[in-house]
Amino acid sequence: MIVIACGGRDFADGAFVVSALDALHRKTPISVLLNGGAPGADRHALVWAASAGVDHITYHANWKKHGRAAGPRRNAEMLKAAISIGAQLGETVGVVAFAGGAGTADMKRQSQKANVKVWEPVQ
Repeated sequence: MIVIACGGRDFADGAFVVSALDALHRKTPISVLLNGGAPGADRHALVWAASAGVDHITYHANWKKHGRAAGPRRNAEMLKAAISIGAQLGETVGVVAFAGGAGTADMKRQSQKANVKVWEPVQ
């Protein structure tokens, strides 16, 4: 499975992120994890992927170039890449959305519009 992990920059519960991703990985092995490179949930997911031996790709938003549009642009880029990788590998694509703000809501909205399943683990 190809997974985009997203969530709030202030999401501090790294153990919860690890637990949620471990549970998903046991159920449906994650082959590639994409994240937005932000502190909080993204960072915890990246650490999980590295420790689990899962390939990972980080997409940083270019705030200087795109201003407030940088986050949604980055989210669209991640989603497009995940769908492309999934098609190449013959794997499903999903989003794991931890609690967050506007950026997380945008990622969920874009994913649902593209018919990509979104999981929202509950603490």
